[in-house]
Amino acid sequence: MQPIPESVAAVDNLDAASVDDDVLRWLCLLGERAREVVPDCIGLTWEHADLGLVLTVEASAAERAASPCLETATSAVAQPAASDDPCQESSWSTSGRASAARGVGSTLTMPILRAGDVVGTIDLYAASPGAFVGRHDELARLFDAWAPGAVSDADLGFARRVEACEAPRRAEDRAAIDTATGVWAALLHLDVVSARERLRETALGLGLTEAELARAVIGRASP
Repeated sequence: MQPIPESVAAVDNLDAASVDDDVLRWLCLLGERAREVVPDCIGLTWEHADLGLVLTVEASAAERAASPCLETATSAVAQPAASDDPCQESSWSTSGRASAARGVGSTLTMPILRAGDVVGTIDLYAASPGAFVGRHDELARLFDAWAPGAVSDADLGFARRVEACEAPRRAEDRAAIDTATGVWAALLHLDVVSARERLRETALGLGLTEAELARAVIGRASP
């Protein structure tokens, strides 16, 4: 597997203290190991709450073309839901197939927990329907995720990849906010936590996003 260009750009835009430079290499390695468990696996997205970014790695075009189940998702016909309750997983799993992304036949979403708190999510994508059935526990161990919280077919449209394409902009916003926080901490003689809160409150009062105010602060502070 390989990272999409936007994920590479996002990691490049973050400072070393925010994310490990090897995170994409790690995700690609885990993606290949996931393919050993689920040969039809064609991609994954990973999000860490602290970063607020979605990163994506996916199978190459050659790997996708070699999958015998590539066309399954687009040729599948949605069947009537087994339940009228829209909260039932089977209901929205079946209806979601109508808008499935090309080549995506099934997905698996699992939360990543630390000390009982959700700190991230992992989304796996496969070419064939039902590819992850019976493999939740093995995949959860691989990604250090929580198998009981697994949800099937929540993102057949591969919407998380769209979010990943926004990662470079979000990384730039984060970098600007971090820089502006440092500027205000120095100018106002505040600790970093207080300066960050002051930036947030001021942006809210002015009707600006934190990134917009951050860039204004940086512009005023620049020679």
